[in-house]
Amino acid sequence: MVEEESVFKDFLEHVRDAVLGMSDGLVEILSVAAGLAGAYNNPLNVALGGTIVGIAGALSMGIGSYTSVKAQRQVGIGVLESIKLASRYVAHLLRRKIEEYMKNKGFSNEVSRKTADEVSSNKDLLAKIVAEEKYGLKEEKLEDPRKAGLYTGVFYIIGAIVPLIPYYVGLPIIISLPLSFLIASIMLMIVGFVIAVLAGLSIKKKMLELVIAGLGSVALTYIIGRLASLLLGIEVE
Repeated sequence: MVEEESVFKDFLEHVRDAVLGMSDGLVEILSVAAGLAGAYNNPLNVALGGTIVGIAGALSMGIGSYTSVKAQRQVGIGVLESIKLASRYVAHLLRRKIEEYMKNKGFSNEVSRKTADEVSSNKDLLAKIVAEEKYGLKEEKLEDPRKAGLYTGVFYIIGAIVPLIPYYVGLPIIISLPLSFLIASIMLMIVGFVIAVLAGLSIKKKMLELVIAGLGSVALTYIIGRLASLLLGIEVE
């Protein structure tokens, strides 16, 4: 993945959105399908209900991701503009911050002073360093809200379709339910694998964590569905 980083650059920049959408789609729709399976005996009803919820969830997640990332981007740009303005009118204050940063990192007083003097002579560089050091902001790293929303929504749909496959095929509930769990578990392990590789975490631990969390949520939803069926007398053949 490191060697092919240029090829997957756009995806890697939005891997958080893709993983968020995929995992949410998997867990939420698997939970919905399990809950419906607990209340209904018709696999097509479960598939239809899960599909409707999946479409609504994809739209909600995509729009939510777009608006949140857009707001974050606007705030980031506003902070960057304020820093650029400060670098032109109160450069001496920012210069002092640069010198403090250098000292805190272990550089000598002389090196810190010379570096601060050199940086403060270039207003754009001064603003850039202060933005990165104090706020962790880089203009080129601000996420594109349209792509964030698109990745989240598309991968949510992908995650939502996977656990519904057995129900689409029309397999009996007694077969569709465990098969849906199995397929979703495999997908959750794949998502965990990707997260672990990108973050340098324990692959086995991350895969197990996602599977346990996802299936635990699903099992609870299924139990609720069965209780609703028994208590309310809902049973559709």
